[in-house]
Amino acid sequence: MPNIKISQLKVLIAVVENGSFSGAAAELDCTQSRISHAIAALETRLGTRLLVRSRAGCSPTSAGLLVLAKARQVIKLAKCIATDVVDMTSHVGRVRIASVRSVATHLLPYAAEVLAEKHPRLSIEIFDGCEGYEDVPALVETGRADIGITCSSSATRLLRFPYISDPYVLVVPSETNVSRPPAWNDFLHLPLLHLNRPSEQRGVEQLRAHGWCQDPSAYLANASSILNMVARGLGYTLLPRLATLPDVLGTRIVRPPVALVREFSIVVAPAGADSPLIRTVVEACRNRQIMGSTEAWRLGAISWLDAVP
Repeated sequence: MPNIKISQLKVLIAVVENGSFSGAAAELDCTQSRISHAIAALETRLGTRLLVRSRAGCSPTSAGLLVLAKARQVIKLAKCIATDVVDMTSHVGRVRIASVRSVATHLLPYAAEVLAEKHPRLSIEIFDGCEGYEDVPALVETGRADIGITCSSSATRLLRFPYISDPYVLVVPSETNVSRPPAWNDFLHLPLLHLNRPSEQRGVEQLRAHGWCQDPSAYLANASSILNMVARGLGYTLLPRLATLPDVLGTRIVRPPVALVREFSIVVAPAGADSPLIRTVVEACRNRQIMGSTEAWRLGAISWLDAVP
């Protein structure tokens, strides 16, 4: 196989694009004799003429056009290789993400998968033990997490990036008759099962202000337990849509009479905002293509906040 150098291919491209040896020399900041030598060496190695020289300049032969097309592919591939290597070697370290469980379960693994493939030396640690929204910014502010995903509005000392929202929904037994539009009276015959977490009390209080007055019949600590009880016809519940995934057979998702959504933000400490590692992870979390591949997006469980790029 001929020993072809990338530098020779760059010279060929420059000569054709500039139409002359002198133009190529000016572009590549070298002497015209170096251009002539590179083209001659390339033609010798390939055993064919690549350029037609005339008073009007240089133009490629049929063989020259073929080599030119391949040369451009080789140069593009070489640039990609260089970029990927720099990417891989420059993103070395650990980023810790604190999040409420529903986001950590249904969204973050998709971003983590892409990051693991693109930056194999970047380690992602996800802490999903936050029961309340206020727990997340507290972890970031105290340095125990680098990034937080929360609905909290109290993180005034942190930088905030808009993320996604999900609506509160009613989960009822699949055979429940519901009027159109739904009314609170449609559910009064069912016991209300409530998720016993501080983060869910805010949604309940807001809906009570709009006419929802039923008191819970039972408090449970796990959303999965509640959903399986609903599937057996033992009651209904109010949950954020992400917390209802995956949809349980025997249940039905109903939008409540009054619309209510959670709005998530990504928060970071000001000191970490300039970190390439943290920026890379935040960008992956807010990447529309990555989030568009999630089951949550396919089911319409999440929406982008307006300011997400």
